[in-house]
Amino acid sequence: MASPDELGDKHPQISINPLPLNSDRWTNLVDAYGTATPLKAILAQLTNESCEQFDLWGRLCHQGTIYTASYAALPHLVISQIATVAPSGIIISHIAGIENARLGSRGPNIPDDLCAPYFAAIRAIPNLALNALECSRSDQLLCRAILASLASFTGQALLSEVLLEMSPDRAQNFLEE
Repeated sequence: MASPDELGDKHPQISINPLPLNSDRWTNLVDAYGTATPLKAILAQLTNESCEQFDLWGRLCHQGTIYTASYAALPHLVISQIATVAPSGIIISHIAGIENARLGSRGPNIPDDLCAPYFAAIRAIPNLALNALECSRSDQLLCRAILASLASFTGQALLSEVLLEMSPDRAQNFLEE
């Protein structure tokens, strides 16, 4: 069997060019609360532990519905998790949730100018998963988020949603049934 070194790089870096946070385009995008302008400040803090992750989710996916700003934000979420040494199960769950909503047609179509960065970010999910696994193997939420994001990447939205909802208690109950 070949070693990883002999196999070469099976996970090349994917170039993601997200909508710049200083772009005026954000004023034309909407999130759950209206204009997406306030979202830029939250996205700018993604690598900061004080990032308002729950406010972020409320803006990007409200009651299962996504918005044009969700498509612009997802590349920033993916980049933040590929670049970090402390991946967040919550943010990776957001990535899976946005893609699940898109797959389930629970939001507007992706604006043409956001398609390339959005789909480049989706193609980078395997790299994100590998980075997250290298950083932490003991975090149960992170593990579920990684598996859910990979399910989303393959178009398996239902499986992804099950993984996101499968808390340790629910998993134990399921196995006992």
